[in-house]
Amino acid sequence: MKKYFFVILLFATIISAQKNDYIEFFSDKGRLTITDDQKAEFGRYDGFQLYLNNGENLYFMAYSEELPVIVAVADSTGKVIAEDFGNEDGLVSINTKIKKSGSYFLYILNRTNSLGNYYFQYAIASNSMLKYTGKNELCGYIEFLLKHTNAYFVFLQNPKKQLGESNLILDSYLDEETVTVNLRLFETDNKNDAEKKKSEYFQLIKKCGLGDWKENKSKIIENSDYNELKTTLTENVKSAQRKVELTLFDYSKASDNTSKKYVIELSFSKTF
Repeated sequence: MKKYFFVILLFATIISAQKNDYIEFFSDKGRLTITDDQKAEFGRYDGFQLYLNNGENLYFMAYSEELPVIVAVADSTGKVIAEDFGNEDGLVSINTKIKKSGSYFLYILNRTNSLGNYYFQYAIASNSMLKYTGKNELCGYIEFLLKHTNAYFVFLQNPKKQLGESNLILDSYLDEETVTVNLRLFETDNKNDAEKKKSEYFQLIKKCGLGDWKENKSKIIENSDYNELKTTLTENVKSAQRKVELTLFDYSKASDNTSKKYVIELSFSKTF
């Protein structure tokens, strides 16, 4: 298993080095078995090696319902540069910047000698992906956010700050519960203006590299005091599909009048 991981991760890193702006993502399941190495100070462990470049950002996460796992990253000398001992929910994660190019070792450690299954994922991002510096145009923001969507936004925890100020985006936020990033694009008290603007936005969005994505026809979702008119574009892949949703919120019957009656938002997500 370790050899298999090494080949996949090294290949992904080589691809990353050939791009200026990139986020690479990989996830899989593993199992600590009787044949895995163990040490007296922390028990059994699994690990793999990959090459990382100076300035890259590394995210490494593991989760297990069966084992009290720890994650650690060590450099080529064996020095631990980052580690997480986890919490009660069984989730451990590391988010760190690489300060020197070279080989690094990613470890999934077990505090005991017990056996069991675990899930892990890692992501590598170029430093340029931590803040949007492109042109002030919607397609540029969409391209940037789709790269972050691929890694479930592990490098985009503060969209409002990382996207910067723009007259195209009224507000932006990360919904941690649904793991979506949402952009508020337009708001008005005029229903006709809102419907026209939604149609214009959707035609523009399809030209932003999403022309071959599957389109789900607009549908109305009725809630207690507001409605949603939602149109979805879904990536044409078999699993872990990215989705872009353009939604017109109708708050005209809402008791809370603090916002405009009609709001258009664009959201990004990825299935698990």
